[in-house]
Amino acid sequence: MSVPAVNAVPTSMGFFCKHLMAKVLILSIVLVSSFAFGEANDDEQSWQIRTFGKSLEMPDGKTISPDELEGKILGLYFSGQGCGWCRRFTPRLLRFRNGLQSLGVPFEVILVSEDGDSSKMAKHIKEEHLPFPAIPYDSIKRIKLIKNKVTPGIPVLEVLDKNGEVIVKDGRFHVEREYLLAYFSWRYGLPNISDYVMYFIPQPSHLRYPGGAREFFRKLARLAILCLAVTYAVKGIRHLHNLYASRRKTCTNE
Repeated sequence: MSVPAVNAVPTSMGFFCKHLMAKVLILSIVLVSSFAFGEANDDEQSWQIRTFGKSLEMPDGKTISPDELEGKILGLYFSGQGCGWCRRFTPRLLRFRNGLQSLGVPFEVILVSEDGDSSKMAKHIKEEHLPFPAIPYDSIKRIKLIKNKVTPGIPVLEVLDKNGEVIVKDGRFHVEREYLLAYFSWRYGLPNISDYVMYFIPQPSHLRYPGGAREFFRKLARLAILCLAVTYAVKGIRHLHNLYASRRKTCTNE
């Protein structure tokens, strides 16, 4: 009489469970690794690529990498083909941009089109002879920038520093009223000349000083400290010059 294999079923079930657990473990390791490496790749990307995408379009149809703008202060120009105020401001912006670049100043403008479709964007670039790069019309980055901009409407010139932080919410009034001096105020965090007018003289709500009283006086204090430092530096240089001249005169008399 044969004895039934009682342990056959448990053995096969144990093998199946171990096999299943091994597959789940391998799948978990793969998912965790891909997530970790994906996060690392995102962190390794420059802020330019995270903000503008992998490529920018030039007027001649070529593309450039946003990483080529490393180390530059950038002006995001929100504009459109059918906007009369844009047609008025664009020539001034071009003179401002070309004037800075002729002096070797690291500044560039990026077009963020708010046209209705890509054909209008292309017509806008062609009609206005815009020489600077543009975010592709179909890019999700363009839509995100438009959604996140602080100043409503167009034209808007949002200025970013070398680290991608917004330093001026709308610099078009600075460009119109100060020309090349506006850049150096942006670069060194000083109050722009037009900000005095925009703060002390009653203006419409969209023209008032964008940072509020606290931001205005913070920049004003920074300017005062800078002027004080320059004053003491000039006095020190004059004192050293007079001391050197007096010693030289004494040596000559001896």
